Amino acid sequence: MLGLGPAPAIPPAGKLSADFTRALADFDACRYAALTVRLPRLIRAGHVLTANSDETAPYAPLAKSYLLATRMLTKMDEQQLGGMAPDRARQLAETAQDVLAVAESARQLAVAARKAGWHSEALSIPLSAADHPDLRRAGRPGAAARGLLVQSASYTFARRGDRDGMRELTDEAAAIAQELGGVTLLRDHGGGFSPLTVTLHKISAENHAGDPWPHSPPPTQSPSKPCPASNAAPAP
Repeated sequence: MLGLGPAPAIPPAGKLSADFTRALADFDACRYAALTVRLPRLIRAGHVLTANSDETAPYAPLAKSYLLATRMLTKMDEQQLGGMAPDRARQLAETAQDVLAVAESARQLAVAARKAGWHSEALSIPLSAADHPDLRRAGRPGAAARGLLVQSASYTFARRGDRDGMRELTDEAAAIAQELGGVTLLRDHGGGFSPLTVTLHKISAENHAGDPWPHSPPPTQSPSKPCPASNAAPAP
């Protein structure tokens, strides 16, 4: 990310996407030691490839690599680089015209802004991205990404203690989830969107807004096996 280390040889175009898939698998499996080696190499290779190509295709996996770096930096509570990475991801995603990566970059930027205490930016960034016409034309994945962006803004209202704002946006996210029905997975971005995820979001948001039990918890379900506690997922 910082441009340190020797530049690698220009990789084949397809290798970048394959290496990103491996890096994502490392992250999902909590193989962080392997990821700390693979991900910097992936980012350096991506920059070499984009600098030596007239095509925009390599920009997409590079943008996703920066998003993966953002998720790792968020786990480490590294705010400075954690704010730089999604900004770079958004620029690269815009060049690649990858609508979903642009949306996820905006969501991660909002998380970084909220952690830094910049609540105005943490509201305006995701709401502006959610309202973008390209995202509204992106079908079911685009609608799910919109729901996650609205949830992010809702969480910022919760952090500010604004229950009305939080509940209004949570209701909007719930309406999107209800219209979609079921679960919409966004594989490269670390999760999905569904009526259940909105319910879980609401419980967390109400807790931060000062009302921990506005509704009964969702029905008992089998929890997924998490990574160690130190690797808890970042706030919406």
